Amino acid sequence: MTDKTLFMINRLQSYANVVNNPELLESIKYSASDLKKSRDTDVVGICNTVLAKANANATAIVTYGVTAAMITELQAAITAYSATLAKPKAAKSQTKTATENLTKLFKEADELLVKRLDLDIELFKTSKPDFYSQYKTARIIIPTGGGATSVLGSVSLAGSGEPLKGVSFTFVAETNRNGKTDS
Repeated sequence: MTDKTLFMINRLQSYANVVNNPELLESIKYSASDLKKSRDTDVVGICNTVLAKANANATAIVTYGVTAAMITELQAAITAYSATLAKPKAAKSQTKTATENLTKLFKEADELLVKRLDLDIELFKTSKPDFYSQYKTARIIIPTGGGATSVLGSVSLAGSGEPLKGVSFTFVAETNRNGKTDS
């Protein structure tokens, strides 16, 4: 898209110089660097500006090597590029929705296990004891605890405030009165 736009800018500048049209020259005063350094949406705006100027001067710039097909190709490139800009936003939205649905789906799956499969497995207790035992073993949920916590800090002398180097801390989990583990 940018290559097509730069070509169109070049052709329009040539035309504007020949017919002495400073307004047209000023309106398409963009370089390759401008296109590369601009935000995606700004690049689309620049390309659309150039496309509009090419359409407005389509008949005149034919003699400068610009065909109607080239203008159409630039339009198609801008449209295709613009369509790709919306995809990351849509993907983020879909990911957020899927994540929100996970809690609901896990709850539904757990209810199915508890209300149906855990009860129906009893049918196999005597007829298929190995299968029954494997199911019961697989259904044991082992809590893995919480995630890791990191602490960042510094130690300094109380009187002078001078930092001490090489100090380390150890945190030990202790059981509280309720039988729960505190960190």
